[in-house]
Amino acid sequence: MTLTAPDSHTCQDSLRLHQYLIAAWIALATAFIVWPFSWSGFSSQIVGACMLLPCLIKGQHWLDAIKAFLGLAWIPYLLLCCILLLHLVQGGEHPGLLLFLTYMFKIPTLGVLVYGGTQTLKRSGFRSGARMQIFWLAVLLPLLVMLFQLFIPSFNGWVIEQLGGFRVEQVISGNNQGHPFRFLGLNGFLFASHGVAFAFTALGMLVCRNNMRRPSVTYSFFCIELVCLLAALLSGRSALPLLGIYIIASLYFAHGLRQRLVMCLVYLVIGVLMALLPRVSEDGRQFITWLIEPVQTSLERGTLASASMDITLQSYQGLSNRKPQEVDQESFSFHGEDLLKSSSLVGEGVYFRNNAQYEERGLTSSDSGFVRLVYLAGYLGCTLFVLFWLALFVRAWQCSRYSPWLPRVYLALFTSYGLLFFVKSEWLYQNFFIFYFFLLFYYFDSAAKQNHAHYIRQGVSAAA
Repeated sequence: MTLTAPDSHTCQDSLRLHQYLIAAWIALATAFIVWPFSWSGFSSQIVGACMLLPCLIKGQHWLDAIKAFLGLAWIPYLLLCCILLLHLVQGGEHPGLLLFLTYMFKIPTLGVLVYGGTQTLKRSGFRSGARMQIFWLAVLLPLLVMLFQLFIPSFNGWVIEQLGGFRVEQVISGNNQGHPFRFLGLNGFLFASHGVAFAFTALGMLVCRNNMRRPSVTYSFFCIELVCLLAALLSGRSALPLLGIYIIASLYFAHGLRQRLVMCLVYLVIGVLMALLPRVSEDGRQFITWLIEPVQTSLERGTLASASMDITLQSYQGLSNRKPQEVDQESFSFHGEDLLKSSSLVGEGVYFRNNAQYEERGLTSSDSGFVRLVYLAGYLGCTLFVLFWLALFVRAWQCSRYSPWLPRVYLALFTSYGLLFFVKSEWLYQNFFIFYFFLLFYYFDSAAKQNHAHYIRQGVSAAA
């Protein structure tokens, strides 16, 4: 009997198939975590976390890596947890407090899972930029679901009924959805936070695409980015500044005049189609009216304003003891002695996801993450939470000094816009922000280690 050596092409194809399967597995797990949904006891986040757990088996020193990353950020993190636990120890009625504690536990948990996923892709032969692309491609799951919803109305109705949850019911009952196209997505409704997430995904893919030279891959990514931007426009006006940044950046980083002309033509065609929407259907008219409302309101008042901003400002006025109806909507006053009150300093230990429950307790309802944190842990707890993320940003920025300037700019924009959007939404403790912030850090950390090792090798060669 003779033994034949395995064909080299067969081995390469098998290895490549193995890489593709690992990449698809991690991208799907990421989609389940970052774009969560639940149905009849099925929680996509739990499933996604379980899918990434095997990535930690072969990982070495992952606990040390997390500790090194968090650094001094552990201090505000633990102090905030102490405030929350203090409310529990004091007894009394603190609804929703355990729910927020799960958010706090989720932050280091997602950091560990991201680390495991990145290390698995690294062992499989993927470079740092390719690893980022795989994680960004997780957006395909919600985009595909939205396309099915647009073309299959019965499927859209099933998603709204089965996956929507109480938040969608609240929106429907309040009749303040803005336009019919927002009833899409894995949760049955596209909130403003979804819009920011889609826009940052498009920008993240643009950063990755900047280093690509294969036209087929470049234009494939460009098409996905366009769909992300359209989804962002359907979700909320908070993504409009990011849309402008994307258009300018995409034209600036385009490879050659031909690519710039193609992009300009695409943007022009999309703009013309959107301008024609009000003449085509009533739904299109509602969408365009809703989309340009902040611009019209700002022009009328002579300052940056919108209907949603008025609601947000009203919720900030409700932080004082006065009723929001008794406060002049054009002004916001704050008294220093309010900080000395225990309810203002460490909060009342209450947290709800449903705005109606805040009203039942005599508190002003708000979607603002800042306002909800003040109700929960006071001004001190909210400050500690913001300091926690700022400390993480400083740590990630230190690691990014060996990286190209474009990803560094993306990190700064991601963090600064996230802090700004936190004034309006619960962005800083939502899945997308937490997961991709840790992903950005590991990208920079990997680049820092590679460059540091390169400099050491150069030094040894020079000494020899």
